[in-house]
Amino acid sequence: PEQIPAAREHFERGKDLYAQGLYSGARAELERARTLGLRSADLEYGLAQLVLMEAASKSQTPRERAANRAGVQAATEEHLRAARAVDPEHIPSLTLLAQICQGGFPIRNVEGLQYLERVLKLRPEMGQLRLQVALQYEIRPLEVKKLLAGTTGPRKPLGAETQLLLSRSHLEKLIEMAPPGTVESATAQMELAYVLTKMADYNRAIDQAQLAIQTFQTLGGHERD
Repeated sequence: PEQIPAAREHFERGKDLYAQGLYSGARAELERARTLGLRSADLEYGLAQLVLMEAASKSQTPRERAANRAGVQAATEEHLRAARAVDPEHIPSLTLLAQICQGGFPIRNVEGLQYLERVLKLRPEMGQLRLQVALQYEIRPLEVKKLLAGTTGPRKPLGAETQLLLSRSHLEKLIEMAPPGTVESATAQMELAYVLTKMADYNRAIDQAQLAIQTFQTLGGHERD
């Protein structure tokens, strides 16, 4: 117990050094905090960030960076999983894991979306994230069976429409939550119009598109939208 206050001091010092861009010193402080017994999702997340920042700050040729990419990704994910072992609902770790899954190698879009869905369950008010998820369901070909693995409820045939249903659900939720007459609500309405068109629900698609156009015209400056 006596070590924990000292560990927290090292943790805070590590955060300060990170903010100053002194990454090696920050890592040493965070690792010292962990050695002294501090178990913290924020600490492990901080170490994950340091892996990425130290790799990005190194002077490397493109070939060297590509060769080191797998190791950097593995080390980052190790810290993020350690963070989730402390707090399974640690939003920063879930978000960074999603980014790695969708931008790393190999690309794991389904796993990334599952992390983002978990974030939205914890923070349903995150409108931009909900829009991002809806667009991914709409445009990315996904392994639907893997996507829905572990879900409960009545069995339904899985096909291309499944992703559109998921996209529609998120967009409708966003429209419900967003303040009327805002760019956020109009963007969701326009994207919903695209999804409904793909689902051959043309009348509703036209209605949503008209609502979006009216809002954009009222707001002004969105002619391209």
